[in-house]
Amino acid sequence: MLNTVKEFDPKKVSIDAVKYDVSVKVSGKVISYFGPRRKNFIIYTYDTDSEWKPFSIDSDEDCNNSLQILKMNFEKYKK
Repeated sequence: MLNTVKEFDPKKVSIDAVKYDVSVKVSGKVISYFGPRRKNFIIYTYDTDSEWKPFSIDSDEDCNNSLQILKMNFEKYKK
């Protein structure tokens, strides 16, 4: 999933390890954190209402829905 996000624009997207999570930045602005858990992982990002929220990834459907939200945030902050 991180590779898919990086492919949005390899020059503008950076993926960095931070304490307990992985940070995803677009042009220097954080758009999400990926947090591994025992049985799944959680993505913290802005939802469609521009509120910072966690999204639990438990299935392929959750993954696809979250990728759409991440793509929307990428488009918003890629300037």
